[in-house]
Amino acid sequence: MTKIKKIEKALSEWGMYPVKIRWEPIGKGMEMCGPSGGWFVEAADPIVDKLYIFLGYSIDELLFNIHRPLEFTWDNEELFNDLGFRKDWEWTDG
Repeated sequence: MTKIKKIEKALSEWGMYPVKIRWEPIGKGMEMCGPSGGWFVEAADPIVDKLYIFLGYSIDELLFNIHRPLEFTWDNEELFNDLGFRKDWEWTDG
């Protein structure tokens, strides 16, 4: 099975489909940014009308990130409270 098919299969298990799948060679990133490149997947979930972005330096890391995405969303308020975040926070540039 090709890597693209693995990605499509993993997304379909969550009811999503790929909008964009991109891979760039791993390279040296800008100062203080870490490596650049890797996998970038933008996926749509038609049921809740949301787009999700998944990243990974390797196909294994990407598939891992696809299989654990939805537990770490604002909908899981208990998890965010445990981590010290509040849903009503607003982010500002100041």
